[in-house]
Amino acid sequence: MSEPSPGVYFDIPFDEYRAWPGINYSSIAKGAKSMRLMHHAMTTQTPPTAAMALGKLTHLAVLEPDRFEDVLCIKAGRKTGAFKGAQAETDEDIYTVAEYEQAAALRDVVMDQPEARRLVAHSKHEVCLVWDRPEKYGRGKIRIDMMGDDYFADLKTARDIALPAMVREFTGRYGRQYELQWGWFWEALEQLNGGYPGFDGWVIAVETGTVPDAYAAKVNGDLIKHGQERAVEIARQYHAADVVGIYTGADGGDIPEIYLPDYLKEDWSPDDNNNTAGAQHENG
Repeated sequence: MSEPSPGVYFDIPFDEYRAWPGINYSSIAKGAKSMRLMHHAMTTQTPPTAAMALGKLTHLAVLEPDRFEDVLCIKAGRKTGAFKGAQAETDEDIYTVAEYEQAAALRDVVMDQPEARRLVAHSKHEVCLVWDRPEKYGRGKIRIDMMGDDYFADLKTARDIALPAMVREFTGRYGRQYELQWGWFWEALEQLNGGYPGFDGWVIAVETGTVPDAYAAKVNGDLIKHGQERAVEIARQYHAADVVGIYTGADGGDIPEIYLPDYLKEDWSPDDNNNTAGAQHENG
């Protein structure tokens, strides 16, 4: 299935989904910074970091337990020659025993949370959606962790799941901007259903520190809608850049200006005789 028709698909291996054409969330998150970075994400496969590998393994443990039991493990560190040599001999992902044990412990913490357990139990897992919106950006795709009858949920691993820290990850230009992912899912449902999706959003946050922790949190609908609007605009910009083959960097194709931030304006004004610029001028 090289290019599926618009719809919802189950039981699709990740490598097959990744080969499908279409704009996805992870690329859109890069596009929030620049079209050049988004184009690299759309056209280049980068090796996973250790944190990404643990996140993927935890997803398997919680959402695909049968596959988790069959993963390949080696008693060596990820950076050792033995591990790299073993990985080079197979196309399958290899994990360390320590990673496997940590993922199993994180799974147990998740499943001890009643709300998280409910979300996992009453949903389909690793669901793929494909749709077309030719007048805006062409083809879109997304793979969501959990999809129930009237909700979707995503499993996120992080070193700190205190709510202020996670909110920074959910939004803003310097976090992981998960609002774009949730908004892109709403966009998928809206285009496939022909109207407002009506799905609640949830996140299961899992802390990977020394003392594992987890909780399930509901995502505000306004945040998801905001993420949808941003995601659609970034996808539209990329589609336009792709048509002409010009992918601008962080400057957006213009000459940027380093501005005076608002937090400095409160304590400084151009008329202030004690400002740094004036002092430098007088000493010049």
